[in-house]
Amino acid sequence: MKEYDNLEFCVKNPHFSCISGSRLYGMDTPESDVDIRSWTIPPFDYLIGIKRFECQDMEGDNKVYSLKRFLELVLRGDPQLSELFYSPQKHIVECSDLGREILKLKEDLISNAIYGRIMGYSTGEWRKAMAVKLVSTKFNKTKKEIINDVRSHWHLKKENMDEIIKILDSVDEKKCISSMAGLGTKRKADIEKYGFCRKSAAHSIRLVKQLTELMETGTMLFPRPDSRMLLDIRNGKYTKQELEAIHNDVVAEAESTRDKSVLPDKPNEKKVWNKYSELVVEVIKNDEKFLQLVR
Repeated sequence: MKEYDNLEFCVKNPHFSCISGSRLYGMDTPESDVDIRSWTIPPFDYLIGIKRFECQDMEGDNKVYSLKRFLELVLRGDPQLSELFYSPQKHIVECSDLGREILKLKEDLISNAIYGRIMGYSTGEWRKAMAVKLVSTKFNKTKKEIINDVRSHWHLKKENMDEIIKILDSVDEKKCISSMAGLGTKRKADIEKYGFCRKSAAHSIRLVKQLTELMETGTMLFPRPDSRMLLDIRNGKYTKQELEAIHNDVVAEAESTRDKSVLPDKPNEKKVWNKYSELVVEVIKNDEKFLQLVR
């Protein structure tokens, strides 16, 4: 078997790899891991659906996606993968000719679809920071049965299942309750000392400020221009009341910017998938399994 016919080889030799997380944001500390996000084009059997590959977790907090899965997530507005298109060159670990072709699709991939995803992630981080969770005021057994039926019968992807649950949840009356009982030791100690989880609070505010910058300018700067403030939040230099005021201000700014966004309302999916098809054809032409079939 040729090297490029082997999934392990493709995963270990991605077409694109980039430093992500706190080191990209300028929020890293001496203890911070080096988080890397990558994508590859898997061998022939995976491309035609005989075998399945979407993502593989590597050592540390490193992930390698198939190009198809990577594009799907960016088209849906995945924050962490979308921001890689704005990464400075010094953070890009590997970028092949195919990788550069995908980077050229930035304006076709990034759209206002990112608004809901980033605001959703930010809200989740803020609730973690404040040790609260949103629950339905009434337990709806029928809804739970419907969700279980959908899971067992259709085996949907996580984001599709999440969307169904979101729709079903939207009709319920909600309230916030404490989530302290389910917290880990470190997060619980953080909240007991500061009144909030510092790391989650910093990421919540970072996400919304990045979003506003993206909608206003069409780009995101890394490391973050406000990394000093974000590090101060992580280091506990703000009170809970000060953070709540900052959070309310940045959320209000993002909401007011939404209607003035310079981003396209929708991604150009047709152009993205046409380019994907072209690149995959070029890869398949050199795939040993394909060559054996056409000889």
